Amino acid sequence: MELNEKQYEAVRSTEGPLLLISGPGSGKTRTLVERAIYLLVEKKVKPENIFLSTFTEKSARELLVRISDRIKESNEKININEMYIGTLHSIFLRLIDEYIEFSNFKEGYRVLEDMDQDFFIYSKLKYFKELQGYNEFFTGDNFCRNAWERAKKLKYWLNKINETGRTLDYIKDDSNERVVFLRDAHKLYENLLIEDNVLDFASIQREIYRMFSTKEEVLREVQEKIEYIMID
Repeated sequence: MELNEKQYEAVRSTEGPLLLISGPGSGKTRTLVERAIYLLVEKKVKPENIFLSTFTEKSARELLVRISDRIKESNEKININEMYIGTLHSIFLRLIDEYIEFSNFKEGYRVLEDMDQDFFIYSKLKYFKELQGYNEFFTGDNFCRNAWERAKKLKYWLNKINETGRTLDYIKDDSNERVVFLRDAHKLYENLLIEDNVLDFASIQREIYRMFSTKEEVLREVQEKIEYIMID
């Protein structure tokens, strides 16, 4: 395909870190496609050695189609389904599947959509009520009129913790009662997810991070396998 000078340079600059800044309609997707093709066809990189993440599932499907079409044009026989291509969440789920024996979850786990997560927490409120500080937590800025609103408020705070990759284990028992409740609620929530063999979206990132940071064999295998990482 025709590329301008900077796009051509980006396609062939494959060794070491590279930052590309581009605006809408500047050929970013085309450059990503050609960079993947250059790795696969010219450099003979195995598909499973490439990690290509984009922002949405729609964008990921478009990349797959365009890369597939370009491979057909080159008359190469390459199985691009072996590439790690998709959103970060979908790629992390694939890695969890591949190393499920090292995960806190079992085969057949289910991923909760947004509304599913609301209902999951709502259905488990009886367990949260047993924690010290439950009623005090839902006062002031966290005031809720009913159990459903409490479930949604809890989801907000639990997701906030998970998205930062943090735990609240450092919180001491003599700290603010609402913070202590949130610490205990987060531990309880993690255990409830494992017991029911379900993951929410924020926990997907948390689980893959846990696996990499505590299972050296998993981290080593993934590091040896994935040689090229591209993030859109």
